[in-house]
Amino acid sequence: MDNHIAVIGAGRMRISIIDFLLSKGFKVTAITRMPGQAENLNGKWKKTVSRQLKYGAATEDQAADRENSYFASSKMESISHAGIIIETVNEDIEVKRIEESPVPVVAAINGACFGGGLELALACHIWVLGQSAMLPSSEYITADKAVEIGLAHYAIPRLEVLDKAFDVLHQMLGNKSVKAINYIMKSVLAGRRMDRKSALELEAELVVELVESQYNKRKIA
Repeated sequence: MDNHIAVIGAGRMRISIIDFLLSKGFKVTAITRMPGQAENLNGKWKKTVSRQLKYGAATEDQAADRENSYFASSKMESISHAGIIIETVNEDIEVKRIEESPVPVVAAINGACFGGGLELALACHIWVLGQSAMLPSSEYITADKAVEIGLAHYAIPRLEVLDKAFDVLHQMLGNKSVKAINYIMKSVLAGRRMDRKSALELEAELVVELVESQYNKRKIA
């Protein structure tokens, strides 16, 4: 069935995707690994539909259709009739992995970016936006506005986003050693988490260690 979509995964990205699909009239089956969680999700959905009916946000027929439009299960066979299957990442884990990456991570964004996708993008170190990019706020933020307010680094034509992202990485990494790049990223991360004095002390230690390492290499050569 083309209007039946299965969503597999966890985290806020899954929730955002499911909310969007339900708002567009799709039937959604959410797959979770824990049977208890599936029962909890189904209970919450029934309560949501009941509130919509109670406060006049849905008629009885609409409420019945909405209640049948969502089902959570821990059994993979529940998605056998789905026309489309979407698998999401656990962005809570991925966000930390990106933020603490020993090398720079570039977000290349086209179109609307919201929910879990936006969280993943926010964890990246450089943003390259296509002119079609839209970021949610009290009102959508365009690519040019995002650069203007310092949220993004580049706003370019939509078809050039990936090329620009690779160019940025090439310029940043260049001929630098892996160790130098790792130390730079470690210093940047420390600047976010430490007070200014401690971060500067760590940066100085890393610079000294890196210089000594390069000197020893030349000495051996």
